[in-house]
Order: sequence, then structure tokens, then C-alpha cells
Amino acid sequence: MEQEGLAGRTVFYLIQNKYCNNDHNRPVQLCYTEGELAQRDKLARLLRAVAPGCRAWSVQNWTPFGFKSAGLTGMDLVPEEAMNLGVMVILDRNATVNDLDAFTDDLKRALADPDLIIVIPGRGTTNTLTDIGQGSQMIEEGHRSFLKGLMTFLGGRASEGVGTGWGNIVAVTYGRVQRALMRPLTPKMPLTSRMQRGSTFAVRTEGLIGFTPHAVGISEDTWAVSQAAHNVTALGGRVKFALSSALWHKIRETWSHAEWLAAFPRWSGGYLQMVHDPIMQQINEFGPASVFVKEVRSNSGRNFLSAPFALLNALLLPLAIILDVTPFIQILIFLWNFGFVMNQVLTFHGLNAYLEGMGFQRLPALLGGLVAGLAALALPDTRPMAPALCVLGALYGGFVVGLNRWLITRVRDVILFGPQLVLHALGQVMRQSIEFVASGASATDAEGVNMAFRTGAGPREDRPLDRFPHFINLRTVVWVIGVPSLILNLVALSNLDMFNVLLLLPSLLFSVSLVLGPHLLQPRSGVNRGMWVVGSKLAGWLAAVGFYTTVSMLVARGGRWQTLGLALLLVMAGWIVWLGGRYLMYRARVSRRERQLQRLLSVSGVPSKDLARALPQLLAAGRDAAKQAAALTQWGVPNDKHAPVLHLVQDKFLPLLQEPIKGMKHLDRDISDFGRALVLALFVLLWFMIVPVPGLFVFSAGAYKTSMTLKALVIGLATMISLALAGYAVGRLVQWYDRVGRGKNGLEARTQAAFARLQSQLREPGRLSAERASRLLALFTDLKTYVDQRSDAYAWRILLKIEASLPSPDEAK
Repeated sequence: MEQEGLAGRTVFYLIQNKYCNNDHNRPVQLCYTEGELAQRDKLARLLRAVAPGCRAWSVQNWTPFGFKSAGLTGMDLVPEEAMNLGVMVILDRNATVNDLDAFTDDLKRALADPDLIIVIPGRGTTNTLTDIGQGSQMIEEGHRSFLKGLMTFLGGRASEGVGTGWGNIVAVTYGRVQRALMRPLTPKMPLTSRMQRGSTFAVRTEGLIGFTPHAVGISEDTWAVSQAAHNVTALGGRVKFALSSALWHKIRETWSHAEWLAAFPRWSGGYLQMVHDPIMQQINEFGPASVFVKEVRSNSGRNFLSAPFALLNALLLPLAIILDVTPFIQILIFLWNFGFVMNQVLTFHGLNAYLEGMGFQRLPALLGGLVAGLAALALPDTRPMAPALCVLGALYGGFVVGLNRWLITRVRDVILFGPQLVLHALGQVMRQSIEFVASGASATDAEGVNMAFRTGAGPREDRPLDRFPHFINLRTVVWVIGVPSLILNLVALSNLDMFNVLLLLPSLLFSVSLVLGPHLLQPRSGVNRGMWVVGSKLAGWLAAVGFYTTVSMLVARGGRWQTLGLALLLVMAGWIVWLGGRYLMYRARVSRRERQLQRLLSVSGVPSKDLARALPQLLAAGRDAAKQAAALTQWGVPNDKHAPVLHLVQDKFLPLLQEPIKGMKHLDRDISDFGRALVLALFVLLWFMIVPVPGLFVFSAGAYKTSMTLKALVIGLATMISLALAGYAVGRLVQWYDRVGRGKNGLEARTQAAFARLQSQLREPGRLSAERASRLLALFTDLKTYVDQRSDAYAWRILLKIEASLPSPDEAK
């Protein structure tokens, strides 16, 4: 900061939002030596010491519930700084940016241009070793890819005014606004119908309202950006938006679908509340921006607004088939193809993120173009398309790593993202308050999650007494929406044939994803087997095929064999239902024990008004009988009546509360992967089990018809899967060559050499300044993150920057 001349212009705010519904937990009632106050003051003094000239403030505000947007208003409690602020950088917990040069460039852009409203950060997560973590990567980096395309090819710098929270560099117009409001000639927007009479159109659209830097709403980040843009417009500026050069990181949802219950409904419901808010309508839909800018913003918002209609359409489809009110039998291939592509359109942003992160490989591109050209020469019918095939071959070869990594996860992503649509829809059905609810993850989720409990009884198995706060929960996703949808689809397709199942399979897998997604994509137990996991998954699919084949053959023989086949099917179905729904009655069992204990305490002499406090105190003592006996004595229970109460608590209630934790089975990794593949295959193949399989499939396209035998269809599907697996293997080989196979010129060897040079220079006193050393170490942190994520193009970019920043051996010490 001193090098850039920013220390004297920088203010640090260490803001903590304390929330508690207790009258005895106000900030002024807390002891300074307890809690975070003293530690945060130490941090403030440290910041002032390492950046001489800057100021640092520790702010604590109290609210009766979690209130993130109110927490941000803690900045407004420092009047010494409020009027002079110009740019705000938002940080949050473990949000980091390690490319300090790129961050400095972004900050310079924001400081140099008073009309630049926000530098939208390119964001990514850190842990991408889990299925949920990879989903977070596609969401965060896919949004960055979307913004790059939007700002580069469509809207330019005035296109997308969105705020995303941490990493945002936002203009603060508070001082400029207050000074303008003190000038009598400043046009001020009339906000009532009486004040609007006689005012000009310019005043009604571009007049100054005077928004503060922080908006109050459940999507306060994007609200604040829209309000800041209106402030700048009213002050006579030309609004601009920019995308950051630096890539920010923060660990996002990683372990299970339970973590999706906070952010996704808030994003969806927050946008709906924004478009319903009268003031936001005045500055957005009816504001001074051009119709093109408004349309770009609305198109982004329709991702959320269309969720209830998309969910309703998916749920009503089986009913429409049953009632014969949909042209289901005569499906047009053109419309089916259009629907299939639009069904996957959001994942294309994830594809762009993979392609950019893994880069373009020149040698594979050359080989791909050469192979495509030779294939065109060998096949006379394709010679006219030789130029196009060469281009496609070169593109496939160049992007072979990223493309095949995306292709190999297509089925997984269908199962992964199904619940997202339901959560987006529920976030709009329920009017959410401005209370901020943190992610539902716990510190032990990495070791395993009892998903049967979280989908049946409560939000966390380590807190068995906690209830679902509202109906936006995994029980609604799985049992209220998912299971009925699955049953309706089975009934609807029972009278149709395999051709209909094939055409509707992407939509049918949506109901499967609601039921199975949270269960199958939770953290896996055991050690990762690498490529050997394919064997376990293949065995699971083959077992499912063998099971359905056996059941079909037994049912076809009739008589007792048919009964045996149906019995096998029912046993398998019952086993799966028990695995997923064994905690559905858990809440009723806990309530029954609570009532039983309350009756026993009441009979033992505990006053009715104290029962609500006595029960938690007894349970908090755990297995400590002495503490429980002391608590009973405190509540006036005679010693001769302690034994029945302790027996009920120790032998019946506590084992019931410990059941969700003990019910988490840590299986061997191969067995875990086999079981998950088996259950998934049973549900996917179930559709083909209940419909007749014709020997010939006829496809119509206008006046043209073509046919395909079942054998050819199976061979075609098997070939596509084999090509995807082969392409993935080739991609891994190309990535291995780029990292290791090139020897000392490979990514790993050059990274190790660069780190060895840095360590050597750090040992030499005075060789590297503290500022330069910190920049290099931060870059190495970024480099390691990209290597772990297999984003080799980003890793090479950081490595080249490191090599250019390291002093050469001949450089003067």
C-alpha cells in the first residue's frame, strides 16, 4: 500500500454482526476481555502498524437475529470517515485474492474513474475434490464466464449492474450525495404522486434520491449496486461496470446439498423481492437506463423468475400424460432437441469455465486437425466437409482436457443440480425475511453426513433436537416433491413404450435427482481409489442390469416364479426406502420421549413453569449422572425419585439422540461406490423395466422417416459412452504430459524449480523485500490452488508471473 501511495487513503473496517434474542447479550454488557473485542482491537492496531498512515476501526453492532445487510451498515457508524469514502472492497471470512498485482490494477481502475460503479470479481471456490465442490466451481466460475461474454460481446461496460458480495469493489457515493443534497439547485426525484405533479420527465427519472452505500434486503449486494448506479446517474455521471482481472477464492458449498439451503433460496427470492419493491422498480424498470441495459439485466433475472414455472411444468407433465392432454406420442425431434439443449444451457457456462481453466493445447490441436483431415480423405463421402472437419478436429484436440472433463460429468450433473431448481422455486413461493441464515454445513461434514436424517428429521444430525426452520429444506425436496414426482412418472409411463422413455429420459432423471441426488453426492467414505473407481461403479451398474434381468425372467415364467420375481423387486424397493426414510418418524419418537420425561418430572415435583428449562439442562449433562442428580435436586425432586428420571434419560432418551450420529456408516470406498452406483442404476433402468421394448424405432422429421433397430441403438449408446471415456482418458494423458511428461519444462518441474529459487533467496538476508516476498508467496498459494483444481492454464499464467517476478541469479542483491 505504501508503494502504491494508498496507505493514507485507506480505511479498514472490522465489522462483526452480533445477533442474539437474549436481553442480556447486548454489546455494552459484554466484558472487554471476553469474546472478540480485544482481539479485533489488536488486529486494528496491527493494520495501522504495517500500513503507516491508514486508519482501522473495530465496529460491533447488535441485532436480534442474523442480519448481514445491517452488519454492513456498521460502516456508517464512523462519521469521521463516511464523507470521504470513494471505493469499498468487500471481504468476507476466508475470501482471498492472491494475485496482488491484478488486484491492484482493479483497485486503480475503481479509484481513477468516479463513474465506475463496481468491479465485479471473477470468483471461484477452493475445494473441488467433491461433487458439491465441483458444482460450486461451475456456478462461480461459470458466472464469471457469462459476464466476460456479456461485457465483451453484448453490453460492454454499461451492461450488467450486478453485485455478488465478497470480492466486490464498489463505488461509495455517500459524500458526493450529501453535498449534492445540500445544494438547492440539485434536481431531486419526487417519490409521491403529489410531488410528481408539475415535475419534468428528467427529474422523475434522473432526479437524486440519495441512497446510502448499503441497501437493506436479502440480496443487498445487487440492490446496493443498482442504488449506487442511480446516484451516479443523478449526479451527472455515465455509469460503467467492469469485470476484475484478479480471480478471488473462497471455499463455497463443498460437502452436501444441505449447504444449498441458504444461498440459493436467498438469491432467487431476493431478486423477486427486488423487482417487487416500489423504490427499486423506480430506479431499475422505470429508471434512466436504456432499454437494452434493462433487458440484459432482466434476462439474467429470468433464470430465477422462470424457476416456479419450470418446476410446475416438470411436475404436471406426468399428469398431462395420464389425462391425455399432451401430444406425447408424436414428439417432434426438432422440438425435443431444442428442449434438450435448453435444459443444459446453464452447464455451458461451466463448460466455458473448464475450457478457460484448462487451456488450449497446441500439440493435441495439431494432431486432432491432422487426424480429422486424414479421416476425411479416407471417407469419400466426407471429403467436401474436410476443411470443417479439420477445424473441428483442431478445436477438439486443443480443448481435449476441458471438454472431456465436462462431458464425463454430464450424468452426474443431471443428478447434482436437480434440487437447485426446487430451491429456486421455493425461495419465491415463501416470502423470506431479511434474516441472514448461514450455510447448513458443520465442521464434521467432511467426515460424513447422515443424509437420511437431514432429509427426514432435521437440519443436522449432531443437533437432533433442532427442527427444520421452514419448509425450504431437504425433506421438502426429497419426500414432498421428489417421491410423488417419481411415482407419477412411473404411473404415466407404464402404458407407453421405450421410445417415449428415451425421449423423456432427461426430464425423467429430474425426479430421480430430487430423490437420490442428496443421498448419492454426499461425501464418500474411505480413500479415493483414483481410476480404479470405474471398476466399482461398473460393477454396480452390471449388478442392477443382472437384477432386473433376473426379475424379468422370473416374472415371464409365471406362477410361483412370478411371485418370486415380484417378491425380489419388493424386497429391493423396501430396502432402498428404508435406507432413505428410516428417520421420517424420528421427530415423533423424540416428541414422545419429551412428553414422557416432562410427565415424569411433573409427577416428581418440578413446577410446570420450570419444565421447559429442566429438560435441556438434563440433556446437556449427557452421561454425567452426578450433574443430572444435582440438577434434579436443584429443581426440588426428592432423592428417592431420581432413579426413574435418570433411567429414562440415560437408557432411553440419550440413546435416541445419539442414534443419528451412530447411524452414519463408514464403509470401504469400493463398497460405498458400488452401492451408490447400484442404487442410481436401479432408478435409471427402472424406466426401461416397466415399458415394452420394441425391436424397431422409427424417427420422423417432416416428410422424412428413418428407422433404427434396438441392437443399433444399444451399440450407438455404448459407442458414445466409450468415446466419452476414451476422450477423458486422452485428456488425462495430455494433462499428464503437460505437467510431468515434458521433463524439466513441465508444469511440476518448473514449479518446484521456482519454489526452490524462492526458498534460496529468502534465506539470503536482504535479497527480497518483505513486500516482494509476500507477493510471491501469495502467488504460490494461487498456483497450488489451480494445480489442485486441474486448472492448468491458470497455473501456467501464475507460474510465468512468478518466474518473471523472481530476481535472477545475476541481479544485484
